[in-house]
Formats: sequence, C-alpha cells, structure tokens
Amino acid sequence: LISASSCFVFLPISFFMECLLSLLLFLNLCSTVDKFEVIVPLVPVVADEGSDIVLPCKLSPQTSVIGMHVRWFRQKFSEYVYLYKDKMETVGSGYEGRASLFSTELEKGNVSLLLKEVKISDEGPYKCHVSRLESFAEPQLQLTVKRQGSVPLIEVEKLEKDSLKLRCSSQGWYPEPQMVWMDKKG
Repeated sequence: LISASSCFVFLPISFFMECLLSLLLFLNLCSTVDKFEVIVPLVPVVADEGSDIVLPCKLSPQTSVIGMHVRWFRQKFSEYVYLYKDKMETVGSGYEGRASLFSTELEKGNVSLLLKEVKISDEGPYKCHVSRLESFAEPQLQLTVKRQGSVPLIEVEKLEKDSLKLRCSSQGWYPEPQMVWMDKKG
C-alpha cells in the first residue's frame, strides 16, 4: 500500500529554472505587447465659434485601435463626448451630429475627434482615454474657442477748452478683449 504523502517525483533543479525563466519571459512579453502612449498637443487647440475643429490624438507606436476602447470626455468619465467600444460608436448627449472619429484612421492609431460647429460652451479640457486589457492612457488637451465681435466704433466728443473725450465700443467678442488708450508718448 502506497500513500499519497509518500510518493514524490524528483526533478532536476535545471527543469524548474527553465520553467521559471520561460514564465518570466512570457510575462515580460505580455506586459510589453500592451504598452502604448497616447499623444495629444501640449498647446491649446484654438477654434473660431461655428467652425469645425480636429482635437488631435494618436497612439505611439502606431497601433490599430480595433479591439480597444476609446473614450473622449470632458470632466466626468461617465459623461462622454464620444465612445468607441467593441467596434461600436456612440455619441454623447449634446454632441449628436457634431462629434466623430475618422473611421479609416483607426487602424493607424489615429483617434482624433472631429468636432463640428464649435460652440463657446465646448471650450475647456478634453481627455482622450484609450484602453486595452489592463493598459490605458488618458492625456488631456485644451480647446479654446473664440468669437470675433463687431468692428470697433470710435466716437469723439469735444469738451470745454482743448480737451476731447474718446469712446471706443464693440460687442460680441469672446474672450473679451483688453483695450488700452495710448498717446504719442506710448
């Protein structure tokens, strides 16, 4: 009668070392296969109100995002502007008909967001979240929206003696411009 506790198989140490080395190489390969960087501009993207603008975002190295999750959002992760997941595309509330990715560029790692008919309320930070398995990156970029106002109107009013009163008016600018009066001395 042989009990289970008395049955041992002795294997050489080199076998265990080979198994351990193979496991470590496999784990290292798995961890590097998933690594990518998501690149967005460091300077603000500037758009005129009413224009169409591209918020650039791409993967490095150039990697297909088919099978990945891409989420463009502003403040809250759950309130997305645009979502690409499992080859399905969903546009967030308030962005219907205005937000899209470039479908033909997804295989090249380009997940830039096209935002049409930009509004003043679109101004602010945007995050481009890209994830696959356990890896993700979520850089932030800034969208600045501007609106050109009316042509400045300068009115001149003559006061007593040798003095004049100048008034400059213009409306509709965003952001509101600063104005400085200067004389010939600067």
